[in-house]
Amino acid sequence: MAKRSSQRAFRERAEELERSSLSTWATLAAETKGRDRSEEPDPLRTAFADDLDRLQATAAFRALAGKSARLPARLRRTRLLETLDVARVACALGRALQLNPDLVEAIATGHALGSPPFGDAGGEALSTFTVTPFHPGEQASRVVERAVVGGRDLNLTWEVRDGLLHHDPSGPPGVTTEAQAVRLAVGIVRAVAPVRDLIVDGLLAAADVPTSVRGALGADPQRWTSALIQRAAEISTDGPEVGLDVETTTAVAALQAFTAERGARDEVRADHDRAVHVLRSILVFALEADGDAAGAVDRVVAATDAEALARYRRLFEPGA
Repeated sequence: MAKRSSQRAFRERAEELERSSLSTWATLAAETKGRDRSEEPDPLRTAFADDLDRLQATAAFRALAGKSARLPARLRRTRLLETLDVARVACALGRALQLNPDLVEAIATGHALGSPPFGDAGGEALSTFTVTPFHPGEQASRVVERAVVGGRDLNLTWEVRDGLLHHDPSGPPGVTTEAQAVRLAVGIVRAVAPVRDLIVDGLLAAADVPTSVRGALGADPQRWTSALIQRAAEISTDGPEVGLDVETTTAVAALQAFTAERGARDEVRADHDRAVHVLRSILVFALEADGDAAGAVDRVVAATDAEALARYRRLFEPGA
């Protein structure tokens, strides 16, 4: 009994440290809205730290290493690498704003669990078979609701689930300040990383980037992420909302448009269209077999790029 009390004290000390060190706008683990199913708290870790471990133990998280975040394949950036980038940016912003680090990292770690194979092409393919356009946040919620680790479901806290649902910058923000920090980090990484990678690989010169972007973010692309984190921290430090000023938001949008324009080029579009064809073909076959659209989408989302391509070849190119 003494040992159990001592272990409980570890978690309670961590919760007390949150109370004494975090911002007024931070979400305290001791004040979580809880889990759908009541369970005994972990004796060592806070509720959000426990959720982080649960998410990292899922098959869906491991599969991120085999999923493209964008095409073409020769410039392949996996969802796992993107997730690590998002976590790095979100945690840096969270530290600057004195937010709950465990909640920030848990949301960042799980945000891409609903991502399909082949990056944006996967989302386009799946939108043909869903009532509304494919929503990565809603799919992430479905994934964590159905995930099983060690024979048990994840039973995540309300705050983590809300953050996963609302991680997409094109949608509404989550309730917690930590969810907003992750949402902004997703937008920063998706805007900066593709251009930075092209420059590092020697496929693009910094001078090719629109002047308006370089004027707002600086001449060195390797410092854009740090600049954006600093601006977000300066703007967001005195309130519950996390964001950027209008000028910087406009520059980020211009950077995204620049990336999209490059993505529309013939060689990139060809890879995109092939990926859409592969996934749509698999889904059509699955629907003809059992008519379960939601189940078919879930199975495709669970697949890596290689698994989806192998399934397509088994179904449609058996002799190849």
